[in-house]
Amino acid sequence: MSSQRRGNVVFLLHMHQPEYVDPRSGRAMLPWVRLHGARGYLDVATLLHEFGDVRLTVNFVPSLVAQLEAVAHGAVDEWLRIAELDAWNDAERAFAVERFFSLNWDRSVRTRPRYAELLAQRERRAPFSDGDVRDLTVLFNLGWLGFAARAADGELDALEKKARGYTRADLALVVDRQRRACARVLPLYRELATRGQVELSASPFYHPIVPLLVDTEHARRSMPAATLPPPFAYPGDADAQIARGADAHARTFGARPRGMWPPEGSVSPEAVAAYARAGVGWLATDEGNLWRSLATMNTPHERGDLYRVWRHGEVDVVFRDREISDKIGFAYAHGDAAAGVADLLARARHAAAASTAPA
Repeated sequence: MSSQRRGNVVFLLHMHQPEYVDPRSGRAMLPWVRLHGARGYLDVATLLHEFGDVRLTVNFVPSLVAQLEAVAHGAVDEWLRIAELDAWNDAERAFAVERFFSLNWDRSVRTRPRYAELLAQRERRAPFSDGDVRDLTVLFNLGWLGFAARAADGELDALEKKARGYTRADLALVVDRQRRACARVLPLYRELATRGQVELSASPFYHPIVPLLVDTEHARRSMPAATLPPPFAYPGDADAQIARGADAHARTFGARPRGMWPPEGSVSPEAVAAYARAGVGWLATDEGNLWRSLATMNTPHERGDLYRVWRHGEVDVVFRDREISDKIGFAYAHGDAAAGVADLLARARHAAAASTAPA
């Protein structure tokens, strides 16, 4: 009989986009909700739907949810406003040339000859005609469409084959597919949650740093030498942000979240108590908070203490393995897939062996 310790591995995908909407214009200043919605957010949900044995916890920030719904219903962000112009003045042209290469060059730019040509044109500071800018707007938005948004779409295939000489109608087609993709994201995750494959968690509504909202002076506990602004303490607002986040989550997904990811992983005793008052049962945050907390209490600790559930008051708190998280988020996608899987499994086995929790 093997004496190897078994461990439970939890993957939490944090879907975070801040509130990009300018309250004066009512327009989002950045396009990342629309673009990530049309690629990664829908692609992950599609893969989960296909591979039903995979379990995942997915955290949706309410401000992201609201903006996804707005995109699906036709909201125009500032980047899209520029892209949809029929002609561009010097400032608008410069904006397009600067911003519309904002994606992975090796995977999305250099693989498209016309896009690579435009990149070289930018690098040698050559002028862009209106036709160049139109091609740029279409290629940029095409590059941000994921595989799920492209599936069995002959019109998108035709646009890829066309390669250049795009029109305003071509851009409209791509943007339509982005909106359709964004409209599918939330219902698909709700379906995955209903069938028990994913757990959906949330964050406070506008993604505030809850400990600082409770009282900015609490920052001195971990940063005693920090220069702080005049004292700011609105604990009632902290309660309201957590409650509004949970209420919005329930409206979208049909149930209140059992757990939350604190904005930027920030926690404090007072913040955890605020989550408890809202009925939140668990929080997930970064390992650095655990080590600093134990050091403050002069409590001996070892690496295995990371791989257990800690309880503060009425709330369970789990701490992520930062190195594994960074490998998943930033490294594995750029290397050999098999090597990445082998490395992840080795790290997970090592963590299970180090765990201080009961076997």
